Amino acid sequence: MRTSFFRFFLAAVVTAGSLEATARASDFFQYGADPLKPYNRSVLEMRTPYGTFGRPDAHFEKWRLNHHGLRGPDLGPKQPGEIRVVAMGASDTFGLHEPEGQEWPAQLNRLVQAEYGRSVHVINGAFYGLKLPGTTAYLKERILPLQPDIVILYVSLLHRAFFTGDNAKGAGRLDRTEGPESGAKIAGFEWRMARKIKEKFKEILPAGWLYRWNVEHFRKKIERIRSRGQVQVTSVVDERLFQETAGDLEEFIWFAQERGIRVILTSHLNNTTDEWGLLNFQFLLPAFEPDTIRQILDRMNQVTAQKAREHGLAFVDVAARVKPGAPRMADHVHLTGEGAQLVAQALMPELKTVVETLGPEKP
Repeated sequence: MRTSFFRFFLAAVVTAGSLEATARASDFFQYGADPLKPYNRSVLEMRTPYGTFGRPDAHFEKWRLNHHGLRGPDLGPKQPGEIRVVAMGASDTFGLHEPEGQEWPAQLNRLVQAEYGRSVHVINGAFYGLKLPGTTAYLKERILPLQPDIVILYVSLLHRAFFTGDNAKGAGRLDRTEGPESGAKIAGFEWRMARKIKEKFKEILPAGWLYRWNVEHFRKKIERIRSRGQVQVTSVVDERLFQETAGDLEEFIWFAQERGIRVILTSHLNNTTDEWGLLNFQFLLPAFEPDTIRQILDRMNQVTAQKAREHGLAFVDVAARVKPGAPRMADHVHLTGEGAQLVAQALMPELKTVVETLGPEKP
């Protein structure tokens, strides 16, 4: 009996070791990753006094950062007559589920350059996990050195809910960072094979089965959070959430305008049309039922539109122009390549109007 157990254990160790070695070899040949060093999304991150920024020249799988720590090609000194448009936001702007080069800032850049040539550039200045209260500091420390002429702010205002009053207690994960998926860590060791196996399962499993599994998995997680008494379910939303959202936007607009930067605000596209999207939002804010979450999201977009009117800013109602849900969205907020294309197309007319005020030369 003991011999059989030892043989089984040894076979399991050899199998796991072989799979892990294969995963590391795959990362080396496909991405140039060092087999002996950690290789996960943390290699993209750089901790600063102002928050987590992208690490210059870092790369993880399809996500490659330039020497400014941003997605996209390296940027040289700004040229005379060049107009720089910077897209700011979190993971839904940075790009997660889209094929490489299909995130909406990249698609918008192609639309703009088809119109104006290389005299106008759209730069992806986003980084996953960026929260609304940190956007002004991020603009100051990371975006200003790029000498932007226009900034498009597309950030999920629900992120402000994680930092507001009693609604935040247990309702939002303050340390939850949306970003590329990393491998599992067991006893401090990173098992890259876990990520590879998960990716393969996603490829081979029927989409309907995977959808139902995700739905049931998230529903049970929300039930566990509620059953432990970590949150009290309520339909009452702290009004400070919207007041502080308005304050965050006010600070961002003032800082940008004081430096001669034109600001374009947008509403945020949120998928509350299907069960999977709603459960993602409920996992973030388990204190609220779906109707209350929809009200919060709608009110947040109204706050943004109001700020745009108060300051005479361009405002693009992305939420009204792009239909939420599959196949345009991968989950509650993140886009597919198709969804990113529609967002870029929705932004283009208003961006063109603002660009024209700067007098770019057309090819």
